[in-house]
Amino acid sequence: MPDQWTDQELDRALADQPAGPAFGPEARAKALARMEEAWTEPVQAPRRGRWLAAAAATVLVAAGLFAVRAASDEVPAASAAESLELAARSALKSPDEPLADGEYRYLARHSWDMGSAKTTTGKPLGALVHDVQQTWIPKQRSGEWLQRSSTLDWRWVLGSEELAKAEGDNGLLDSLKRTTQDRRGPCGDWPDFHVLGGTPDDGKPCDERRGSWYTPAPPFLASLPLDPDALYGELWSAAKADAPQALSLAVSVLSTPEAPPALRAALYQALIRLPGLKTTENAANLAGQTGVALGVTTEHLRDDIIIDPTTGRFIGNRMVLAKPGTDYYEGLPAGTAIEFSAFTSATVPAEGVEP
Repeated sequence: MPDQWTDQELDRALADQPAGPAFGPEARAKALARMEEAWTEPVQAPRRGRWLAAAAATVLVAAGLFAVRAASDEVPAASAAESLELAARSALKSPDEPLADGEYRYLARHSWDMGSAKTTTGKPLGALVHDVQQTWIPKQRSGEWLQRSSTLDWRWVLGSEELAKAEGDNGLLDSLKRTTQDRRGPCGDWPDFHVLGGTPDDGKPCDERRGSWYTPAPPFLASLPLDPDALYGELWSAAKADAPQALSLAVSVLSTPEAPPALRAALYQALIRLPGLKTTENAANLAGQTGVALGVTTEHLRDDIIIDPTTGRFIGNRMVLAKPGTDYYEGLPAGTAIEFSAFTSATVPAEGVEP
């Protein structure tokens, strides 16, 4: 197996790149449920690590591949509460300035995604793909939004291009292309993308859309209670009493630039109540930033969010193998991060302008 990239190598490779938003947690949840099945049911179709494709019923895993601390190295869960309390206090100190006319909210997600397949002889193939997705949201949400998605680079981590060509790639090579695509649409309605099953807001005018944990529009955000106990109750109910899903829904809210500081603070305090939450100190994300990783572990996976307690800023999230990989992840040791995303948000003066 080729050498894995370390977090320092990834930091150097990606230091000058922007960051961008994840696809919806609803699609992510469906993909994760299907992925759990894959640990016991071999899947023959190739996987490409994008939640957009997951929403189209492709089984995917996003990846930022490097070794992180093993579970035995995690600090006691009590420090998770301390970090979250500090993050909550810091978030309340952040300004919540409204947009001026002509300004845009800028949201970006920067990730390495892993596409996986097997050759015709059953050998695993895996390539890390560097993706950036950026979104510009106008002051009037009913106006035109811009979303720019780019595939910038990739690196083989299981197998090689030569092996894929010699023994068959099951379609993986078709997805390894450098591309940039712009989408435009009012209220974030992209003409070529639809969520499976739709949403209750489908067909409604922009100013009548409430949003949800999966698509947190301002009316939904404003409806959430700021009391941490009450907010946790709503989060836990929406997640159907599933801790990783609750963490995923929290990411959806924490990553949007439209969440006000008071709500971010309340959500940090609500997460203190999440069962099984543990902390890994000083976890680096893909943009070279450092923070505290808070995670919950299931049988095969650990889901982490990464925050900076001193600023209250949400930095990113990751998924880590809790056990050695099997099937498409054969050869990847426990403690390998198979999803890693870094988020950034800002106010910019015009569409297409980066901070």
